[in-house]
Amino acid sequence: MVRAHLLVSASATLGDLHDIIRVVLGWGDDHLHAFTADGARYANPYYKLDDCGDEDAVRLSRVLPREGAALTYVYDFGDWWEHTITLEKIVDAEAAAVYPTCLTGCGDAPVEDWNPEYPEEPTPFDRDDINRDLAALAGAASSS
Repeated sequence: MVRAHLLVSASATLGDLHDIIRVVLGWGDDHLHAFTADGARYANPYYKLDDCGDEDAVRLSRVLPREGAALTYVYDFGDWWEHTITLEKIVDAEAAAVYPTCLTGCGDAPVEDWNPEYPEEPTPFDRDDINRDLAALAGAASSS
């Protein structure tokens, strides 16, 4: 499983974090997902999941307010890919920096839709590829 350390803006939303996670893992957007933070659930409002707030209305600074705070992200309710996201450190933003940025990482990303009849190899961690894709994601977000 991939373990990555990222710099992400505190103003990013949970919806933004979903997109960032998909880039790091090399996954598409073919399955439902939800975040849980302090007992509250958040998801994409388009899918109208029961008891879920709007992930695009919640900033990371609200659900990860201090170092050590954590939330849970579940992708694909059938396969149940569950991830714990922990805020390790709060740093001052740098004006010239591009966010999000992957600092370090290791491991292989699991295949999004594993099928034993058609096995695929997991994707090895590649920080440079991830950062290229994160930069494209940031560019697409700033132009919309």
